[in-house]
Amino acid sequence: MIIDKSKSKPEIREFNDYIFKNLRDRVNPKIQVNINHLDSKLVHELQAIDMFAWGIFWKHEKRDIKWYKLFQARKIKFEKVYLS
Repeated sequence: MIIDKSKSKPEIREFNDYIFKNLRDRVNPKIQVNINHLDSKLVHELQAIDMFAWGIFWKHEKRDIKWYKLFQARKIKFEKVYLS
């Protein structure tokens, strides 16, 4: 898993612990999960995901679905809000 490196070292540890704790019951324990915090300026895939996530954020925060609708039909399989 690649995450945008935007947190301090203590925040990274807290974030990773949270993710591992929530994945523990959902992922086969034989599957190794790695979390890498990288600079999104250097990782094009993170830039693409940021754009996609921005559209979902804009839908929920601004009630503007123009960007979201570009992806909705083919790319969004389910949508659930985990943190509110």
